[in-house]
Parts: sequence; structure tokens; C-alpha cells
Amino acid sequence: MVLGNSQMWNFPTGSLESLLVHLNTLLIHLP
Repeated sequence: MVLGNSQMWNFPTGSLESLLVHLNTLLIHLP
């Protein structure tokens, strides 16, 4: 999660895309 957050902060231009990718990763790791 820390790495994802760091990348998201590093790429504010693609915050939306980063958020979607981060959410997808979390959903995949939930089950």
C-alpha cells in the first residue's frame, strides 16, 4: 500500500488512473 501511495503522489497527473489501479489491486488481494 505504501508503494502504491508513493507512486500515486509521484504521479498526480494520473491520480485517477492510479486510484483505479490501486482499487483493482486491493480487490484482487481481498479474496
